[in-house]
Amino acid sequence: MYTLQFNQYIPRKSRWDATGSFGAKTYWYITDDKGKTIDKTTFKPYRGKEMNRYAFHDKAIAEAIVNQLNKKICQH
Repeated sequence: MYTLQFNQYIPRKSRWDATGSFGAKTYWYITDDKGKTIDKTTFKPYRGKEMNRYAFHDKAIAEAIVNQLNKKICQH
């Protein structure tokens, strides 16, 4: 079963905003049943640290992919 996780990061060129925070951004990523992060293009476990390989910046897209992956598992 695949699950959707989230975390935050501070963009490289981030500045203080009006609320006094440093502009942290949220990203979503997918993990498998063993808790391993999944590469967003190959859908295989990814052990590297390049966010562009696993991070989604749109929650709706990430949720849709998790649903598709879980439906695929249920069909087998």
